[in-house]
Amino acid sequence: MIPEEISFVQCGLGPIGLELVQQAFDRENLRLVGAVDISPEFTGQDVGAILPEQKLTGIPVTANLKETLKETRPRVLVHATVSSFRKAYPQLLEAVQTGSAVVSTCEELSYPWQASPDLSDSLDRAAKYHNVAVLGTGVNPGFLMDALVLTLTGVSKKVETIAVHRIIDASKRRLSFQEKIGVGLDIATFKERVKGKTLGHKGFHESIHMVADGLGWRLDRVTQRIEPVVAETSFRSPACSIKKGDVIGLRQEGCGYSRKERKIVLKFEAYLNAENPCDRIRLEGTPPLVLEIPGGVPGDTATASIVLNAIPRILMCPPGLITMRDLPLIHWRA
Repeated sequence: MIPEEISFVQCGLGPIGLELVQQAFDRENLRLVGAVDISPEFTGQDVGAILPEQKLTGIPVTANLKETLKETRPRVLVHATVSSFRKAYPQLLEAVQTGSAVVSTCEELSYPWQASPDLSDSLDRAAKYHNVAVLGTGVNPGFLMDALVLTLTGVSKKVETIAVHRIIDASKRRLSFQEKIGVGLDIATFKERVKGKTLGHKGFHESIHMVADGLGWRLDRVTQRIEPVVAETSFRSPACSIKKGDVIGLRQEGCGYSRKERKIVLKFEAYLNAENPCDRIRLEGTPPLVLEIPGGVPGDTATASIVLNAIPRILMCPPGLITMRDLPLIHWRA
């Protein structure tokens, strides 16, 4: 049986981490027992004091994850620090070795077996040895372009191809998101950042493989391309001044091929003042299906929500490194 109140430590107090803590205060089944962040400006402060809606908790922020886990012994570590599985691995392993299950927003952890088989196997073995489960999730990857797609195929007699299209009006998103999609850059700098893999959505590779493996499709190759969206006129955004020709966001596409056919196509558009934002899933098959969410799912709020909603479920799972494909149905709880 899962206890009514589940203790957790929050690791990472960036925008998503703070949203996680804020939402957790409104949930009767969750109890924050520790907070960790390496930022010197946070160390020693009450975690509630750095929230947008301040609420003193008596829980100081520390910079030492290992010590915090040993002192608090949480059932779960909620991890929101980096996108790279390799960089996150030491923190994930520390949690596992102290007997805590993990739910992480690390994009590459959402379906890591293809890109990082050795690290995945190592973490899986450690989690099984310590009898805990580890999950990477979020709104995308983790839900919109993979788990929700697989769920939708539950009513399919046959699926031929899958297309997912996400359009985001970046003017309504935080500054760090705008920076991630290249807002304000010139085209030359944008291309350099793309080449250096420091721009764009992380997780296409993971989402494509999660869907393909779930459906039993063997892929020959996976491709990805990123193109800038440029301003047609000069204007002032809340964050910066944009000149004609400056980058205002991007269009990104990932494709999974089987026998030279595009079986899975994921499209991500995010730029300032994008019209008609939405999330759309199209399944060609029997029957043909289209699911559209007008306005789209709000990224930060939804990512925090799915992570917290996953906490009770991960405690029901067999130990090991798992994905959203393996989890019992996640849903909100009053």
